[in-house]
Amino acid sequence: MKHQKPTGVENRSIPLLVREAGVTSIDGGRRTFEVIWTTGAPVLRRDFWTDELFVEELVVSPNAIRMERLASGAAPFLSEHWRGMGVVERAWLDGSQGRALIRFPKAGIDADADRTFALIDDGIRKNVSVGYRVHRFEQERDADNRLVRRAVDWEPYEISSVTVGADPNARVRSEDRGSFDCTFETRAATIGTASIATRMRMRAAGLGIA
Repeated sequence: MKHQKPTGVENRSIPLLVREAGVTSIDGGRRTFEVIWTTGAPVLRRDFWTDELFVEELVVSPNAIRMERLASGAAPFLSEHWRGMGVVERAWLDGSQGRALIRFPKAGIDADADRTFALIDDGIRKNVSVGYRVHRFEQERDADNRLVRRAVDWEPYEISSVTVGADPNARVRSEDRGSFDCTFETRAATIGTASIATRMRMRAAGLGIA
C-alpha cells in the first residue's frame, strides 16, 4: 500500500475514549488478572461534531501506541473510570494485541477493592474497558464513501472495571479527564488494497459490511 499524503490537516479537541477489554486469566492467590486491552478491531462511532457514523480503527504497533504511561507500573486500575482499585503492574504488546497484568492490593487493605476483586474472581463482574487518548487520526473515505478514521498515534490511559460493557460511542466525561488536542489528517479516497483490508477487518468485527 502506498502512503498517501494528507490533503488536509485539522486540529480538534476530543475527550478520552473508551473501548471494551477482556479478562483472560485470574490468579486469586496473587490477586492479579490479565486483560487484553486492545486488538485494534474496527468499531462504529458517531462523530461528536457532525453526528456522522464512522469506522474507527486502532493501529496496534510500537510506532503507533505510546506505551510509557500504561507500562510504567504506576498506571491505575479503576472502578467505573473513576475510583482507584489497583495498579496496572505490566503492559505490553503481543503481536496484534495489547495485554496487561492488573494487581489488586492485599486482602483487608481496601474493602471496596476486596469486593471488586471477589466479583471479578467469581466471574460476576466481567466487564473491563480501556480509556485512551488519540493524538492523531488518519481519515479517508472508502469506495462506498464511508468515513474511516485510523488512530496512528494513540495512548492507553487507564483500565477500568465497569458494571456495563463499554459502548463504542461512550467516552469518559470531559469534566473528569478534560479534553485533548487531536490532529485529523484527511487523505484521498482509497479504492485499492487499503479499502479491501479495512472492509475485511470490519467484516471480521461483525459490523455487517457486505
